[in-house]
Amino acid sequence: MNELESARREPCAGYWLMNSCKFLVVGDANIDLVFRISRLPPADGDVEADEYLIEYGGTALNTAVNLKKLGMMVELLICTGRDHWGDKVVSYIEKEGIKATILRSNKNTGLCVVMETPFDRYLVTYRGANGEVDKYHSKVLYEASKFEWIHFSSTSPALLKVTLKALHDKGCTVSYDPGGIQIRKFDKDTLNILENLDYLFLNSEELRYLEQLEPELSVKRMVVKKGKDGAMYKDSDDLFTVMPSRQIRGRSKGAGDAFDAAFMACMASLHNPDICLKCAVEYATLYLLGGASGEDKFLGSRRSDY
Repeated sequence: MNELESARREPCAGYWLMNSCKFLVVGDANIDLVFRISRLPPADGDVEADEYLIEYGGTALNTAVNLKKLGMMVELLICTGRDHWGDKVVSYIEKEGIKATILRSNKNTGLCVVMETPFDRYLVTYRGANGEVDKYHSKVLYEASKFEWIHFSSTSPALLKVTLKALHDKGCTVSYDPGGIQIRKFDKDTLNILENLDYLFLNSEELRYLEQLEPELSVKRMVVKKGKDGAMYKDSDDLFTVMPSRQIRGRSKGAGDAFDAAFMACMASLHNPDICLKCAVEYATLYLLGGASGEDKFLGSRRSDY
């Protein structure tokens, strides 16, 4: 392996300059039906919604949108249904200016019903066409030659298992955020793929689940989102936590995807996990407050701050 190839195997190291890392995000895209309610209804009861919204969601779609806002070069690989909702997702992606490989399925487009109270949210997710992405591992490998960083979001462990080695052979950095549903598809036989993964993104509950399967969990680099307790980074040499600068109580929809995007974009630019964890926590906090002003300049402005 020559010096250039060696640099590409490290997390956006070596010759990668500011904004020169090109991302491919592979995963889900949903229509979110959001009901804002004062409280959950009792069994067999109902409650009137204060507000009803139709939004675009899915962790992969959200992550790609945030990477684009942060000034990164990003493309998306998803699967939608051949239905009205699928057409709306396609139109939204075009409006956001994100280049995408959109596979169309006879299954319905993924749908998420979100019930938000003032302090909590409850999700019911229909995977639908999103589950078809796992069948297109050859498409992922074909597209990968154009990218330096491949991020899997809410895809099954099976897709990661059949693509990881080949993606590394192509010189790609590979990250994975399985999400709460796909994390349940891990077992002791599939946990070993995490040993060679460049970055694993989890929340606290997902980490607890994996540690129940394997107390001595072996992961090259792990980033854990801990809500009001900030975030943690762990690799073979370092373990540290960053707390948010302020506590925000309320709706948190999409904040984890904003965090992922900020951490990856920062690592592609600054190559320092300590700085990047701080940036990601700050960016997610700003997201909860309504968004960061001048998002495309957010990372550059943090060079001197840290």
